[in-house]
Amino acid sequence: MAAPPAGAAAEQQLAHLLAAKQLREDVLRRQPAREVRSAKGEKHGSLVHKESGGHLCMSIVGHPNATGECVADVNFYDTWRADVSLKVTGFGTGLLPLLALIHEPDLTVDYLPRQPGLPYIEHLQVVHQWAANDWLYHCFVSPFGPLPGADDVHNFILFDNMDAPADPCLIGYAVSPAEGDEIYRGWPVPKVKSWRRKRNYVLGATTIIRPSAQPVLTLTIPSAKLPKCASPGCAFAVHSCLSAGSGRFCCHKCEHSPGKHASRCEMVKFDGGGGAQAWQLPAYGTLELELYVNVQLPIPTFLIPLALVRWIFPRLVRLVYPVLLLLNERFVALPFSQRVREDKDGFYKLVADALKAPDRPCNARGREGEAKFVL
Repeated sequence: MAAPPAGAAAEQQLAHLLAAKQLREDVLRRQPAREVRSAKGEKHGSLVHKESGGHLCMSIVGHPNATGECVADVNFYDTWRADVSLKVTGFGTGLLPLLALIHEPDLTVDYLPRQPGLPYIEHLQVVHQWAANDWLYHCFVSPFGPLPGADDVHNFILFDNMDAPADPCLIGYAVSPAEGDEIYRGWPVPKVKSWRRKRNYVLGATTIIRPSAQPVLTLTIPSAKLPKCASPGCAFAVHSCLSAGSGRFCCHKCEHSPGKHASRCEMVKFDGGGGAQAWQLPAYGTLELELYVNVQLPIPTFLIPLALVRWIFPRLVRLVYPVLLLLNERFVALPFSQRVREDKDGFYKLVADALKAPDRPCNARGREGEAKFVL
């Protein structure tokens, strides 16, 4: 995203870009054949397409009123290695909030929800940065049942591939220091210190980000001002974010259990006219998102039943995706927005300047009708 680094650093980044493209091809080549259908309309918002031979494929809807849908593949192709791929259409976070999630890891850990019985990110920190688009994370994930927690180190690089004629996109590539490495690109790799944690080695992870023209939600604003919650006996106005209350309720809990309220309920008393609150609507559009991961696991794949993966994936998606939609709707009121405005290392300006440059082929007049990133 920034000016290309010189010398060895440039060669390093070019090698990673080529590795990102090759990794995607390799994961798709190893992926067993399957037929995919939409999970929309399914009772639990998920649909299993295949579950056999170490391969699971399923579609997941993360929110009943969002256009987005995810197709997830997990392929245990080796005793210690697995491929994981996600393809999300209409990803409802938008580019700027997504970049903030990536670039402000301390805020991300605080923002993402936690639920008893599910693994969560305990700590995430950028511990080193080689360039504006090239940094190193140290990540701790909680233990989950009999499975160990994670103490991982991952290098992440963001590439601007928007002028590629065949497939304009942004490409993210992550890779871990190799097992046994004590130094990675001049940086000392910390050792795992807790017996309850193991280290996963990401052999390669490619993220493809494209702009999308899909709306974030299937809903429309029901009235100019916030109406009263439709749940019997509730005295609150509907939630100002359409995704949180469907334009009819103060929160999802009150919708299904009248009089009970979720932690994200605004609890604003209805005054007969919607009060001073205004609707908070998605402002950053949607994305087409693809993720391809090749990982070396700390335990054999035969100890991880596909039934457990099938159980956990939809629950994680349904837990996290609603708060990602809220991030799009109320981004300007959250600490992420302040970090973007401060832009201490100039990252967000570099991205905006690069993507908005008028002399770039991706911004040529002939492509005005195509979907654009919202920044």
